[in-house]
Amino acid sequence: MIEFNITGIEETKTYLYTVRGRFSLMLQAMIDVAEVIHANTMPLTPLDTGRLGGSFQWQTLHYSRDFIELEVKMDAVDPKSGFHYAEYQHNTVGLNHPHGQMWYLRTGINASKSMAYEIIESDYLSLFGGL
Repeated sequence: MIEFNITGIEETKTYLYTVRGRFSLMLQAMIDVAEVIHANTMPLTPLDTGRLGGSFQWQTLHYSRDFIELEVKMDAVDPKSGFHYAEYQHNTVGLNHPHGQMWYLRTGINASKSMAYEIIESDYLSLFGGL
C-alpha cells in the first residue's frame, strides 16, 4: 500500500517557494563572498602598476533560481603587447614578485574560505527563521 503525506508535500512546496523568493538575498550572499575574496587577494597581488590589481573580476552564474555559482578571476593585459599576463604572473615559479606573491588569487580564495562559509551558512539558516 502506498500512502501520500499531503502535509509533507505542502511543507515541501512552501519551502521551495520560500527559497525561490529569496533569490536576491542568495545573490547578495555571493556578492559578499566575492568582496571578501577581493579584499584577501589584493594585498598579495604582485607589481605596482595597478593593472593586475585592477583586473579582479567576478560574476555569478545562475543555473536555476535555486543555485548560484560564483566565478572570480584576474585578467590583466599589457597595453603595449596585448599579452594577458595575470595567469603567467599567478602560475610561474621564480618570477620576482616585489609587492606580492605567486598564486595570489588561489591564496586569497583559500584565506577567504572560512568567512565565505559563514556568509553562506548565515544565508541558508535564515531560511528557517534566523540564527
